[in-house]
Amino acid sequence: MKSIISTFHRDPPSSSSSRDWLGNCILAARVICASADYVPFPYIKTVFGTALAFLETVERIKQNRDDLEELCLSTLQIVSILKEELSFHGDTAGIRFRGLCEEPIGTVSGDA
Repeated sequence: MKSIISTFHRDPPSSSSSRDWLGNCILAARVICASADYVPFPYIKTVFGTALAFLETVERIKQNRDDLEELCLSTLQIVSILKEELSFHGDTAGIRFRGLCEEPIGTVSGDA
């Protein structure tokens, strides 16, 4: 199980500049969009507005991917803990686990 967890775990990049390039591009596109009304070239605001929308979408997708990877890692860690508990406690693990889950389940379903 640990090899599966290590497969999903990635260390963050060593330099912050490699992670900030997208934010810098978005900032530049915003500045150009804001100042495009004062530039005598037609369609500059439309072009950079479109580029800004694209870059912001890329940033959201990147964040969603990071969140999904974190969720997968957490889920695999929970499965690993449950597997260890089952191997350590044997047959009584199911009864113990059920007892631990009854209170949260009752709270969620409104029985408590």
